[in-house]
Amino acid sequence: MFGDKQSIGFLFYGVSELWIEASNLVKSESDLVVKIARNHSRLDKYSHGRQVPRDIRAGKATVDDISNLFEYLPFKKPLPPYSPTEDEANYLKGEWYLVQSLISGVQQAADDKFSDIKEILLFIEAHCKIERDFLLQFKKQPKEENVAKYLSEWLRLDEKLLLEKGLKSDIAILVRSSLYWCSMLEKIAATWIYESESKLLSSIMPTFDPYKEQFYPSSEKLLERFKSMYEQEHHNGKRKPWTYFYRHIAIKKQQDKQLGEQYYTDDVDPDIESIKKQFLRWKKGDLFSFSAFRKNVLISHYSFKGSDRELEAFLIYFISNYLTLVQKKLLVRIDKRADTPSLIELMIDEYAKVDEVKALVEQRFQHFLKVGSLEP
Repeated sequence: MFGDKQSIGFLFYGVSELWIEASNLVKSESDLVVKIARNHSRLDKYSHGRQVPRDIRAGKATVDDISNLFEYLPFKKPLPPYSPTEDEANYLKGEWYLVQSLISGVQQAADDKFSDIKEILLFIEAHCKIERDFLLQFKKQPKEENVAKYLSEWLRLDEKLLLEKGLKSDIAILVRSSLYWCSMLEKIAATWIYESESKLLSSIMPTFDPYKEQFYPSSEKLLERFKSMYEQEHHNGKRKPWTYFYRHIAIKKQQDKQLGEQYYTDDVDPDIESIKKQFLRWKKGDLFSFSAFRKNVLISHYSFKGSDRELEAFLIYFISNYLTLVQKKLLVRIDKRADTPSLIELMIDEYAKVDEVKALVEQRFQHFLKVGSLEP
């Protein structure tokens, strides 16, 4: 992303690009920059033909190019000036820098509603500083042993496996990294709605049926979770065919003040084919869009208007998309190999450690609240 130099990341390996793709709100990095320029500045007609978006598509743009663009854009709400320190000029501006910029933007734009998640944002920012400092050391001593030790400490991965630098190592890093960051996002969502402990993440881990040779991604697990909630609420927890859930969604859509004008009574069967086809695509690993997720999934429990600006609603679909995206990318690399079954089993085993990762994040967060710093 923004050239190879800016894609440097270990604890943040591939995070910014995966987050952008998982949001499913923009088509590419250049599309993101164009939409920011159009929506938050007075340049409503800023186009993809401008120099910076063109350089991003060509892989020539740097983080400094993006920073300079945002510095000179006529934003509707002026951004506070930023002057890097002498030390910061020596840092490798990798993935951590992009994530820190995102956090800084949220902090600057945040209102009183975001006060509850302030500590979590600072916690994420502290990880950026850890990565920043490590990359500075790595710049001086670029040894693979140092990277393996660093990832072993912070992601609790097998140091020997990391030194192998093969597909197994990539699976371990990508799965553990995605679980680590999703644990933080889940914590933000739970804090936002004053939930003491969220079980969302643990409930949408992928599974694999070796007899059917069928992989079930996180997107399907999330749909099953909503179906289970529907069954608990309307059928005393008794399992029902998917058609029951589709029908429930169709009726809720028609009854919604923004989505439907007709009213279906319980004895009328609505058309469920379009909903069924959409669900089948999601079950196969298609990413949710926020609009379709609100219209066809969240509508089963919330009004369409009520799910518009709720942070936890966005994070639910974003966490699922992030996990599903990583799974899809790994499956492409794993497919059609002699050791494909064992690699899939390794991937599933790594996802099964989700509660360990959540506990690690919580332990570090509590330590951070007490002393204001991170410990591996």
